[in-house]
Amino acid sequence: MTKINYIVRHLFLFALFIFFAKNAIEKSFELMQKEKPSPWEKFDVHELDKDFLCAITETKKQINYLLSIFGVQTKQNKDPNNNNNNNITALKDMLTQLDAIEKKYTKNSPATFLLGPIGTTSIVLKEQRLEKHLLGIIGDLSNILYVLNNKKAEENTKIASIQAGIVSNNKLISEIT
Repeated sequence: MTKINYIVRHLFLFALFIFFAKNAIEKSFELMQKEKPSPWEKFDVHELDKDFLCAITETKKQINYLLSIFGVQTKQNKDPNNNNNNNITALKDMLTQLDAIEKKYTKNSPATFLLGPIGTTSIVLKEQRLEKHLLGIIGDLSNILYVLNNKKAEENTKIASIQAGIVSNNKLISEIT
């Protein structure tokens, strides 16, 4: 009789184990279906920083505003030796660089995510490189604005952050107009 009790107890524990495992698997699939309706849906590699994207668009707005000012001045002043032509080409070049930065920032290879820690590190390094590039563009724009305000470009201090550069450039633009 003890052998029968032993077998029944083991069968009961095995059935209980099967029940809990089945519930755990069902709950897992339910959660996965709630999060992603399709397994083929494209997933994001990482979350984009909205502040960085806003900084790019704000810098574009500043450059487009300056281009509109230069466009009006160029129509009024037909002098071929006008310094505005150099500024216009520099500003247009900055716009193309900003477009390239935005494209590189928003587009990531999904394979980078699959590399694990190495892929995550490469994404972070890429973002740091793009932030330095954006900071350089904002600094160049600041130098142009200093010259337009009849100040020496050497007086322009090095910009510490992207947001500080945007605020400084907004102030310099308001002094122009």
